[in-house]
Amino acid sequence: MYIAILGRLPALSLAELERLYGSRRIQRISSSTAQIDHPAFDFDRLGGSQKAGRVVMTLPAGSWSTVNKKITQHYLKTWQHSTHKITLGISVYDWSIKPRDIQALGLALKQQLRQH
Repeated sequence: MYIAILGRLPALSLAELERLYGSRRIQRISSSTAQIDHPAFDFDRLGGSQKAGRVVMTLPAGSWSTVNKKITQHYLKTWQHSTHKITLGISVYDWSIKPRDIQALGLALKQQLRQH
């Protein structure tokens, strides 16, 4: 499962996704995002979407502190024994979170991973 951040013309971005992967495999999640359920998803084929990523977890709507905790737990468990460099980007869409709070999550996760 993947998620795409739709471009400047969301309807056009959505139409492109539906044309490439079939309308049954695309679900609009919000005004700026769509979910793609296709094993051969390829972002390089898209011209109308800004970003895309693989869905690693789905959480019910809640507070930032709850989401922050779940993300930290997930990645600590996933990467606690990793010996190579890890690149992780954290973006928040359609939610009023301060950029410094998102950055703090990334920094805290990085610090905790170094301790393991």
